[in-house]
Parts: sequence; structure tokens; C-alpha cells
Amino acid sequence: MNSAIKEQQFPILETERLILRPFTLADAKDVQQMAGSQKIAETTVVIPHPYLDGVAEDWISKHQDWFRSGDSVDFAIELKSFKKLIGNISLMINK
Repeated sequence: MNSAIKEQQFPILETERLILRPFTLADAKDVQQMAGSQKIAETTVVIPHPYLDGVAEDWISKHQDWFRSGDSVDFAIELKSFKKLIGNISLMINK
């Protein structure tokens, strides 16, 4: 990733229905609830099950460093009409 991109602030993207934004620690409870589902964990490679207390906070706290280093961008997906977290998308940078 070039240095100009690394210097940018974390992007916020909006569509008619959704907001893609950075996670905050206030999202941790919702992340734990969603990621703690065995059905969700079974469809991913990286989500542990059981999803223990503190894992969401730890994961969220790493996002800015990953973004700044150019390794990945992790967006919270929020339903605009309800201001509710409904998921996430992680874009991994292949260097």
C-alpha cells in the first residue's frame, strides 16, 4: 500500500441503506453476540468458538493498527435506518 493511502483517516462509506464505518469499543457486545454464534463460527476460518469475553474488544482495538500498517481494513456494517450493527467486512491487503 502506498504511503499516501496509509496517511488517510479510516474511511466511512455510505449507501442508501448502510454505513460502513470503523468499529468502536461500544460495538463489542454486539460483535460478541454475533461472533459467538456457532453457525457463524462454522462459516469462517478465524472466529473462535466459544467466543470468550474480551475477544471482541481485543479484535476491535487492533483495527487502527492494521489499517495504518496497510494490512487490512475492517468495516462495521450498520443498518442506517436502525443505527444497528449487522455485520462486518474485512478487506485484506495482499502485499
